[in-house]
Amino acid sequence: MVQKMAEFVLGTANFNSDYSFKPMTKEECFKILDVARENGIHKLDTATAYDDLWVFEYEQETGHLFTINHKVTTKEDIEDSISSLESQCVMLHDQNDIYNFKKMNELAKIHEGYSYTGVSIYDNENFYDAIKMGFDIIQFQYNIADIRHSSNIGRAKQKGIVTQARSAFLKGLLLMDITSIPVQYSHLKPYLVELDIICVNNNISRAKACLDFVELNKDIDEIVIGVDTAAQLLELIELKKEPNLAAYEEVKTLSNIWDLKLDLRG
Repeated sequence: MVQKMAEFVLGTANFNSDYSFKPMTKEECFKILDVARENGIHKLDTATAYDDLWVFEYEQETGHLFTINHKVTTKEDIEDSISSLESQCVMLHDQNDIYNFKKMNELAKIHEGYSYTGVSIYDNENFYDAIKMGFDIIQFQYNIADIRHSSNIGRAKQKGIVTQARSAFLKGLLLMDITSIPVQYSHLKPYLVELDIICVNNNISRAKACLDFVELNKDIDEIVIGVDTAAQLLELIELKKEPNLAAYEEVKTLSNIWDLKLDLRG
């Protein structure tokens, strides 16, 4: 039986916002959205904090509508997001705002076309609470260097909650040349040396190993990815094809040994 692998969700934090180290042009943003549309990526991860004007301009100009997961930070954002009907899922951007869940559900009931509620999680305690509260989608960090949420991911999956992983490359840290690793993460270097050995032996890139690690987790439904160019997105789409199962098993073993719990919040 062929395992169903996690689907991509395109993150929009890099689109014309302060979240990106290298803000892009509107033209490049539209190229990225073209590539997403042409390659079956139907869902976007947006936020009030990201300034997603170009996404909506793209939809208006092309007539193509993406499925929108929209992260909010205030009760007013929640009401505006639901009332606008532009978001199929409204998500709490801050895990500490879980108390707003009741408010989200009350608003959802009076607006037709509104589908799901979600939350972006960092800590296991909040993850467990989010499962009990019945969110439809839970987003969390998961990568080779941080598997702290593994048990709760499985629990969420059993409850029928959509599990959405972010930070597969830990904001690029897992892809850096070892000599360029920031001092505060220097303890990661010997582990990356071990990872590189696996990659060489299996003839794959480190990026491929990191992506397969998340994609092949049977309890993960979706992977949020962020890119700076259309070319980067095409590269990730290509990497997603034909996962290397042998390398995956080796990397999984290595990750369990590491248990680093590195957390770059953003």
